[in-house]
Amino acid sequence: MFNHVVDGSSRGFAIAKFDLEKDAENAIKALNGATHSGRVLEARFDRGVEAVSGDRKCIFVGNLPLDCTAEELKAFFGTVERVQSVQLQSKSGVSAWAIVAYDSMADAIAATKRYSGKEFRSAGPLLSVRLDRKIGKPVAK
Repeated sequence: MFNHVVDGSSRGFAIAKFDLEKDAENAIKALNGATHSGRVLEARFDRGVEAVSGDRKCIFVGNLPLDCTAEELKAFFGTVERVQSVQLQSKSGVSAWAIVAYDSMADAIAATKRYSGKEFRSAGPLLSVRLDRKIGKPVAK
């Protein structure tokens, strides 16, 4: 829990570190949208600075089905370019999106051209794919 520097009151957020990504995903699924002390919780991967270090280039993928998995997305988006990681997120069971990290900016740009407006699953909504707007700023870890 992070506290205000001057008065020590809660700043309203906390960061939890997990050894396994799957454990973090389970915690996000269990806590996102839950309530605590009258507040609705938002649980998501941290947008830490380390997420944009090195050659890591990211795309944002929207219009995902709520039941898709990070493994399924990694296979789908890794058919040509090598995917470093996938961070799947959702908001209160209403919408799902992901941040997909590639080895190079060229791969990320190629992925936006290849997958934007395509179906992820047959009869599903068309994907919204673009370069992540938080490149150069902290993004999903």
